[in-house]
Amino acid sequence: MPTRIRSNGMSIALLINQFVSTTIAAIFLPTVGHYGYASMFFFWAACTVLYFLVAAFLLPETKGRTLEQIEADFRGRKRLAGRLSGSTRLPCPHSNRESAPRGTSSFKVTHRPGKWIPA
Repeated sequence: MPTRIRSNGMSIALLINQFVSTTIAAIFLPTVGHYGYASMFFFWAACTVLYFLVAAFLLPETKGRTLEQIEADFRGRKRLAGRLSGSTRLPCPHSNRESAPRGTSSFKVTHRPGKWIPA
């Protein structure tokens, strides 16, 4: 993914993070004053449990993988979802042709000493 897109994504993520942090800081003391510390503790404990369940069962393991491998994994999930819905081929985003099914390649490359040549 290009750096420009990543930087825009990080800017949006930072904006959302600051908005949520400000909102929590603004409502914390009035909520504690009205309901007490125990209710806030249990609310945030429930949020933590919910996050743990989402992270444990819905997010893929990325330890030791490159960004390209992670992106390919997500692309494979989209392709699998397309196959399950009846579509067997997805458009290739980099050309006007359809991509080959997963595990096959419609573009072969052979290696000759000193250069890579398309077959």
